[in-house]
Amino acid sequence: LELATKLAQSTLAACRAHSVGLARLSAERIQQELVKMLCALAPCEAVTLMASTGVLQLVVAEARNPGGLKKLAALELEAKRDGPDWRLRLAAILPTGVETDSLAANLKLANADRDRLAALTKPEPILDDQTSPAHLRRALYHLGGPLVIDRVLLAWSRIDEAASPAPWRALLAAAAWAAKALPVGGADVLALGVRPGPAVGRLLAAAEEWWIGAGFEPARDETLAHLRHLVSQYSD
Repeated sequence: LELATKLAQSTLAACRAHSVGLARLSAERIQQELVKMLCALAPCEAVTLMASTGVLQLVVAEARNPGGLKKLAALELEAKRDGPDWRLRLAAILPTGVETDSLAANLKLANADRDRLAALTKPEPILDDQTSPAHLRRALYHLGGPLVIDRVLLAWSRIDEAASPAPWRALLAAAAWAAKALPVGGADVLALGVRPGPAVGRLLAAAEEWWIGAGFEPARDETLAHLRHLVSQYSD
C-alpha cells in the first residue's frame, strides 16, 4: 500500500510537471480525449485528479465544480438514460451562466455541440424543486422535453445531498408532458389584413403569449378571436 501510494504521488507529480506540454497537442486531440474520459462509466475520479494537478484548468479553463459530475452520473441512472452524454457531463463541471463560446472555440467543438452546451448552461429558465407546473410547461413548450430534463438533472446535481429527492422526481415525471402547437400562424395574421413585415411576428408572438398564459388550453376558434382583437388594436 505504501509503495502504491508513493507511485501514485510520483505519477501525479509528473502530471503537474509536464502539464504545460498540453499546449503542443492539437485542440482536436484534446477534445477527443476529453470526450472519451467524460463518456467513461465512472469519470469522476479522473476529472478530480485532473483538477488537483491543474490539468483540468488547462483543458477547460471555465471548470469550477469537478465534484458535481459524481452526482450527475448517479442521476443519469435514475433518469434511465440510454448512455452517458459527454456534453451534459461537461456542463456539470461548469458554472451556470458561463460563457461557452471561448470554450467551444478552444476545443474546436462542432456547431451542434457548441449550441447544446450553451443551451445547457444558460441561467434561464430556472428549473428546480420550486418550479411551478405552469413554469415547467412554458419551458417544455419553448425548449422541448429532452433539454428540459437535462437542465433539471444539472440543477439537481448541484443541490445539497440532504435535500429531498421527491420534488425533483416529480419534476422529471411532469416533464413527460407533450406541448401542443399554437393553433394559429402567420397566415392567419395576414388573412386579417396585416401587411407582410415585422408586425406579423409581433402580433403572432402576442397571441402566443396569451395562449401560453391561458395554459395552452384555448382551441383555434378562441385563439383566432383573440388574434383578431389584437389586430383591431394594432396600428402601423
